[in-house]
Amino acid sequence: NGVASSWWQVDLGEQHQLAITYYTLRHDGSQDFARSWVLQGSHDLSNWVDLKRHANDTTVKVPGQYASWPVIGPAAATPYRAFRLLLTAPNASPNPASRYNFCLSNVEFYGFM
Repeated sequence: NGVASSWWQVDLGEQHQLAITYYTLRHDGSQDFARSWVLQGSHDLSNWVDLKRHANDTTVKVPGQYASWPVIGPAAATPYRAFRLLLTAPNASPNPASRYNFCLSNVEFYGFM
């Protein structure tokens, strides 16, 4: 939406939880590559825990590219009901009006239910 709080959220529902071990993102067709974001987990959709933080991550370089990252340590051992990807800094867009867009076309979470 063009502001510094752009995010994506996936809620598995009250009856389901996932202990995440890996996640995959697919960028959309734009040049608005996210560089800094955090993956968060929640039990109640109100309180969020940082599971993996990215700062100046240049993994995604072309439109439509897939990229995957492990989630390790205590974060991978705790199951969560919901996950949020929160943009924490401007993306790499050449257009200043688009720098706070978090452009994705797919997200996948892997782990144990």
